[in-house]
Amino acid sequence: MIQVSVHFHLYLGGGADDSATSIAVDASGNAYVTGSTSSTDFPTSSPPQSANRGKSDIFVAKLNVAGNALVYSTYLGGSEDDFANGVGVDAAGSAYITGETASGDFPTRNPIQATNAGSEDSFVTKLDPTGSALVYSTFLGGSGNDFGTSIALDPAGNAYVAGATRSTNFPVVSPLQTSNRGNDDAFVAKLNAAGSALVYSTFWAAESSILPTLSLWMRREMPMRQAVPRPKIFPPRPEHLIVPAVLGVAGSTMSSLTLG
Repeated sequence: MIQVSVHFHLYLGGGADDSATSIAVDASGNAYVTGSTSSTDFPTSSPPQSANRGKSDIFVAKLNVAGNALVYSTYLGGSEDDFANGVGVDAAGSAYITGETASGDFPTRNPIQATNAGSEDSFVTKLDPTGSALVYSTFLGGSGNDFGTSIALDPAGNAYVAGATRSTNFPVVSPLQTSNRGNDDAFVAKLNAAGSALVYSTFWAAESSILPTLSLWMRREMPMRQAVPRPKIFPPRPEHLIVPAVLGVAGSTMSSLTLG
């Protein structure tokens, strides 16, 4: 029998609907939680955005190791519906969030894409380690609906985002797949450490509606790497990352990309 030890358990929310969708933990044991809230009284601490600006806004909260205090907590969103689906944290303690936004006034900073190109775009936002300021925040999408569903970081601070797109003009850079092959295709994109440019961005076809998840390992940190299929799409180099993307609905197969 597996023994489970609960270190802390708490409520986090306000007077309306609140939903947590993703969590990450840093090397010290601090927890980073993101989700969506309709509350106007969601608890905040040192926030870059102190109020709910729309029908549903994102929240990002950092809890201390003991789970008994907020290090920071903030709203993130515009005047329409905004939803967070994934959070990651780098070695410095900066949080990265991805999801979807219907807001034309979603907060941006140093954006790769400054405007919402469709009814709903995905987004990528980086908060500084104190949670009090945006390092960068950008839309990422085309004229259809686009959803960021998962995000991960490598040791250099590059951000890898996976999601789903209905856009035929989703921004691509050095793509493995240049066009959308169906109603919904997956996408995988890499942003440089400054968040100032896409290193690559590609469509990735699947058989059905797509909710990809993303995990990263450096090869030297993955002792079971020989058990993972790794088609060598790019010329092999030791610094390449293994990016498994789970594509499709329940029962789908595991696909992997070797992306540099």
